[in-house]
Amino acid sequence: MNNFDFQLLGEFRNKMYESLLYKDDLTKPTAREIQWKNSRLANVKGFTFKKDNVLYLLDMNLFDKLPIRVVKTDQRITVNGDIVEYITKLKSFNVIPEQVMTFRNLISVDIIKHSSPLDWMLWKIVVWTARISRVNARVSSKREFGKTSYINVVHHLVDKAYVTPQPKSKPGIFIYVTNDGLVAYDEMGKIKSEIKQEIGSTLFQFGDMSNILSLGTAGSAAHNTKARIPIENCSCICLYNRLQDYQEEKDFFDFMFSNKSAINNRFLPLKPTGGAIDINQFLKKGTLTPEIEKLYIGIMKTFEYYNQNWKRMVDYDLVDGQLKQYTSVTGRQRISLRNIMCFIQLWSDGNAEEFKCMCDRLMSWNKNYMDMVGQNENQYKNGVLTEDVK
Repeated sequence: MNNFDFQLLGEFRNKMYESLLYKDDLTKPTAREIQWKNSRLANVKGFTFKKDNVLYLLDMNLFDKLPIRVVKTDQRITVNGDIVEYITKLKSFNVIPEQVMTFRNLISVDIIKHSSPLDWMLWKIVVWTARISRVNARVSSKREFGKTSYINVVHHLVDKAYVTPQPKSKPGIFIYVTNDGLVAYDEMGKIKSEIKQEIGSTLFQFGDMSNILSLGTAGSAAHNTKARIPIENCSCICLYNRLQDYQEEKDFFDFMFSNKSAINNRFLPLKPTGGAIDINQFLKKGTLTPEIEKLYIGIMKTFEYYNQNWKRMVDYDLVDGQLKQYTSVTGRQRISLRNIMCFIQLWSDGNAEEFKCMCDRLMSWNKNYMDMVGQNENQYKNGVLTEDVK
């Protein structure tokens, strides 16, 4: 039985994360005094949060308890007519870091099957790197590779690894952006012209390794979004199909944006060698037993352990010595490459040969991508695909 099917993972996620509020859910960074329509109720000075279109109010004296699990609320109406869930009972939520398993075991603990196990292993390392550290990457592959599947697994287990379908509106670009997580924009091809500029600006800021994301015209009360979002440790991965899967050049990520060169130079290009995943293995219906829940919680604790300690665990001499050999990756792309290599080193668990082999495979993904877009002039004539490159 696959202990990582989406029913099991979803049941665990609902139990563990659905009632949580983070600082990321704040509507404003400062407390404000709320007056109620019922004048017999005392005013409350507190912080407002919005999650799943529900507005919550937390007393300002409880702010240091965040993140919190909402246990009980009292629904009230403000003088302005807003419906607010005033939090009357809560639990502070904290995952105690513990190295229940090594990073190598964390990568291998599931039994998800893939036709190219080594490529799948590397993809899992990339996803965990992006969730724990900071990575900006653009990833092209055939549809069957399973790019989003493992990101969804990580999201169910440790939260804040969001797969966002191609944004159709300005607020849709920012809905899952957090200060410390991973936002993966899926199906990033054939983007509507009216939203390209906003997405381009967003990706430029992510790729620039900015600590603050400015929402521009999308950050307004009308859109119910903030003007600025902290992104100090937030990764951004753009996902889409191969060049030959698009009929027109302008629909492929590398050629879509007016500032395409600036974006491309900031996002590490990767194209997995191949392989496919059988999605049916995620659809089998298991039962969330105490043993499986214990396994999941062990993953949570291990994640938090590496989240807090990975920087002091890496053999930087080994990583940087290998990095010197990869001169084709430059600029800000090199930051993402180095971070992934750090986690490959943790995965290799002291085996220098395995470390080098997996790093070389990562670079082969980079070469696959550059070879693909480098053939562009031969593939297209007047913007129309004329040859299917295998």
